[in-house]
Formats: sequence, C-alpha cells, structure tokens
Amino acid sequence: MFSFDRIKIWTRVRSIYFFIALTFYVLTEVGRFIYRPYIYNYGIKDLGFADVVGNLFGTIVIIFVELGILHANKVQGIRLIALITTGICLYELSQFILPRGVLDWKDLIATLVAGMIALGIFLIINYIFEPN
Repeated sequence: MFSFDRIKIWTRVRSIYFFIALTFYVLTEVGRFIYRPYIYNYGIKDLGFADVVGNLFGTIVIIFVELGILHANKVQGIRLIALITTGICLYELSQFILPRGVLDWKDLIATLVAGMIALGIFLIINYIFEPN
C-alpha cells in the first residue's frame, strides 16, 4: 500500500523519475511529429520503428510519471510497472473488438518492450540510489 507520508517527501529519485518521463516525452513527440513523417515521406525502411514510436516511448512516459507521483518503493514500483504495462496491453487488445478500432500487433509488442525497458531503468535507479 502506498504511504501518504512517502508521497509528501521529495527525493533525488523522484526528480530522476520525472526527468526520465520528460526526456521520453520529448523523444515521443519528436518521433511522432518529425521522425515518422520523414520516414514515411522518403519511404525509408526502419523496421517499423516509426509505427510504434508513440507506444514505445509513451508507455515509458506514463510509467515514470506514475512512479514519480506515487514515490513507490521497489516492490510497489515493480507492481506499478506491471500494472501499467498490462493495462496498456489490454487497451491495445480491446482495439480488436471496438467498432472502429484496429489491433496492431506491433504496438502491443512495443508496449511490452517498453515495460521491460522501464523495469530495467527502474531497477538500475533503485540499485544505485536506494540499495536495500
């Protein structure tokens, strides 16, 4: 369970979480509005990266914003990453049954990869700044 006392405390780790979220937000927007149109306009084969850049980096943004807001400890952080990744994957899967939704398997895979990347970054930060 999250502690309201822990949420009130500002630490270096929380600053790092928000910095990571901001960095990946910028990468997401650059990818969506500069990289993707450039790739499409010139017909460059990038193995589908332009198609999934929003899901890949956007998922990491969501995860690190939530980690920063809730100031989760290690166990809570792992659970939060799993919950967010699972939720976004379920949303992607629900596209299959929604009236105008289109299920894109590449987005689903990108979301899972993003969850693993976020988990790796989280564990490294946790290991460096909050060793137990």
